[in-house]
Amino acid sequence: MRNYKEVTRERIIDEAAALFFEKGYKNTSLETVAKQLEITRPAIYHYFKNKEEIITAIIREVLKKVTAYSEKVLNQNIKPSEKFEQMVIQHLLLILKNKIFVGIFFEEQKSLPEQATKETIKLIDEYYKTCTDLYKEAMEGGCFIQTDPSIAVQTILGACSWSYKWYSQAGSMAAEEMAKTMSVILMRGYRV
Repeated sequence: MRNYKEVTRERIIDEAAALFFEKGYKNTSLETVAKQLEITRPAIYHYFKNKEEIITAIIREVLKKVTAYSEKVLNQNIKPSEKFEQMVIQHLLLILKNKIFVGIFFEEQKSLPEQATKETIKLIDEYYKTCTDLYKEAMEGGCFIQTDPSIAVQTILGACSWSYKWYSQAGSMAAEEMAKTMSVILMRGYRV
């Protein structure tokens, strides 16, 4: 057994995330996480009060990354259509490069404590509103087809979001190439 000082908060989160992704949040005990880390369960309590704190940390990490790339894209001096396309690419890159954390984000939100659920829903709603506003601006500027912006955004981001289920970094395309390929298909269609 290792001393709790030999294991970082980040390592506990990473190991727990891998187990939550593989076995499911409800089917993974703190005892299982401790065994994987070769520490005692009480050693985890040095960093986290319970399993809910760990899953909340995972979800917050995803939200932190979404906020960071959103702010970066929105602060660029480019057209709304280009901002929207950049948001789609960044959305895809987040998913493709963080499959485990994003998979937990999508699959295990129901397991979050009530306050974390409220925070998550609020940030998701703000994110979708920002993307919808960008799409609407680009549509009104003649760059995108005339359609309900909300449905367009839900369709595009929804298609992106499922990529964590099937994408493999060991596959034939790196995440960056896959994100570009998918964004072209989603933003420009598949017809010649």
